[in-house]
Amino acid sequence: MGQGTGTVCHRYRRLEDETPSNGDDPRFTVPPHLNPKKRSPKKRQIALAFSLLLLGSILFSTYALYATNQITFPANEERGTSLAVLVIGCMTFLPGAYVSAIIIGAWAGVPGVDYTMVP
Repeated sequence: MGQGTGTVCHRYRRLEDETPSNGDDPRFTVPPHLNPKKRSPKKRQIALAFSLLLLGSILFSTYALYATNQITFPANEERGTSLAVLVIGCMTFLPGAYVSAIIIGAWAGVPGVDYTMVP
């Protein structure tokens, strides 16, 4: 085959040891614009989180005003209305508060909190 016996084809060569002293290999680092820990969530997620928080707060306030007899519902619509307001208030407030706390914590730079924690 033209190469004689005992010779090795040097088509591939071994990479030299280019490991930096601090352990960060630039070949395996993620660029900042692609790093999911530094990438902020979409505007739609942020708007939904704060909207759920606001709606839940309004519903909790409505329930509190009804429970303290500050407001009243018409007699024929009263049955089950207060419980529905409380349940829907919980269903909107809790996820909104959870995601809003994560977004604010990541924005403020709290250690251990990043944008990847937003569902």
